[in-house]
Amino acid sequence: MSFFKNLFAKKNENKEWAVVSTKRETPDAITLNFHKPEGFSYKAGQYLILEKEIKGKKIRKEYSFSSSPKEKLLSVTIKKVQEGGFSAFANDFIKPTDTIKVIGPKGNFFVEPSGNKKYVAFAGGSGITPIMSVIKTLLSEEENSTKSVESIIFGDELTQLEQKHPLRLKVTHVLENPSNKSLKGIIDSEKLDLFISQYFEIDAIDQFLICGPGKMIENINSYFVEKSVSQSKIIFELFTPAENNEISQKNKVGVVSLITYVFDDVNETIAYTDTKKSIIDAIEEANPTVPYSCKSGICGSCTARVISGEVNYVPPKTNILNQENVKKGYILACCSYPNSENIVIDFNDNLV
Repeated sequence: MSFFKNLFAKKNENKEWAVVSTKRETPDAITLNFHKPEGFSYKAGQYLILEKEIKGKKIRKEYSFSSSPKEKLLSVTIKKVQEGGFSAFANDFIKPTDTIKVIGPKGNFFVEPSGNKKYVAFAGGSGITPIMSVIKTLLSEEENSTKSVESIIFGDELTQLEQKHPLRLKVTHVLENPSNKSLKGIIDSEKLDLFISQYFEIDAIDQFLICGPGKMIENINSYFVEKSVSQSKIIFELFTPAENNEISQKNKVGVVSLITYVFDDVNETIAYTDTKKSIIDAIEEANPTVPYSCKSGICGSCTARVISGEVNYVPPKTNILNQENVKKGYILACCSYPNSENIVIDFNDNLV
């Protein structure tokens, strides 16, 4: 999409939705259901940014769809995490009829069913959420670090889907404290060797999906790279607390600059003078509606493309942008700093 075409791009969804119903998935995970607005569409695996004022402070947090785009209701599933402001509020207080501001859909971790393809998915903890959306979508459209059984999100539903589609879906759990036939420990090379020997041939798989903690993603991705699997076949999404995704402090600074940014139908230039601020922090002061959520390089909400000028991109420990994306000029604005007197970045050209 060209720079000029983006000036007239359609605005993202940014509205108040009412919660229709809730479902308690586990003691610390809840699903929020919404009616699907007319004309709204998303892809299996994508997410919404939810925004709510909690104790006088505006909090944004990204949560994946657990529903399939083919279902009548839109669903997002939220696992309660320690010191998680939004997740704790959602699990303890949100009830039907409550309204929540939503932004999206967003995300590059998605599958678009096309023919009789074969998929392998790995999910850790709440990373099962987008995987669940993908599984339900694929089963409906295509032919052919969790600790205990009690804490498996969608455990019963996964079992039902496996029983309904025994030739098309195989589910294996790896748990810290298994109480049945589940494997014990973490997903490592030994277990991956076991999965391959029992369930699939690497060369026969069209796409590998990995969603969970950073270490799990690194282990599985490295394993398949060593097996000469093309990176184009592997997609992943990081599910981990923001503080665990380290951003190098080295070169975390910019130069005084004029930043021109394009977002929806806005084309605005701002002065960048506080060289310790990231690009997204500087733009947010002028326009609070710009896309962001975690500000730690996890969610990808602030993905943008550099149209002109130079930017110092300081990738986080687990970088959701691959080398090809970076070569094409894509950045995470929360991890980027101006490196020339003038830069132009486009949020509309965001890989989705």
